[in-house]
Amino acid sequence: MPTVESSGTAPRSGWLCAAGYPDRPGRCGSLLTADGQGQFRLPPDDAIFSVIAAHPGGFTETTTSGLIAEPVIRLQPWGKLEGTYLFDGVPTAGHELLLEYGQGNRQGVSANFAAYCLTTGQDGKFRFAQIPPGQHRLVRRIETTGWPAGHDGKVWRHQSLCDLDIRPGETTNLAVDGATRSSDHSRQPLDHSLTASARTKPAP
Repeated sequence: MPTVESSGTAPRSGWLCAAGYPDRPGRCGSLLTADGQGQFRLPPDDAIFSVIAAHPGGFTETTTSGLIAEPVIRLQPWGKLEGTYLFDGVPTAGHELLLEYGQGNRQGVSANFAAYCLTTGQDGKFRFAQIPPGQHRLVRRIETTGWPAGHDGKVWRHQSLCDLDIRPGETTNLAVDGATRSSDHSRQPLDHSLTASARTKPAP
């Protein structure tokens, strides 16, 4: 039976596992909870193509074929993204930014919209405190006119700002300009002396 564990720790209960289906783009096929031994059982469904495990202590994604070859899923620490949004070189507040999981690949599981959409604050600052490691995309949401309208009655378009390489246990610092779509990255390790829950709290 597949097992989820975190590096250096014994398996624990409460790991959440999502099975993705190719014919249900952007959605989870199943939500599972591992038992006290970190074990879980996938539904008997050949259409499942990917398995995601998420927990306050980390995140990982694998394929069903990978799970057969290696039935132990090892979580990677979450990453963070902190940065400044500029427009024509000027830090700008009040712009909506969205993190697209997997660079917007709609054939897989997508990120929770509410958790990964924010508005730039004072001096253009923004912060995503808990991001799955991997390749993602940062976009700007722009309200416009047209059809069809979303559930909020508004029409939005997405401006791709930059691709991201979020690394486990690291904070990526980013300055991105919406006028030129240029970006400048730097990284720093997270403080691993902190607990997983403390790492995800907003900075004071």
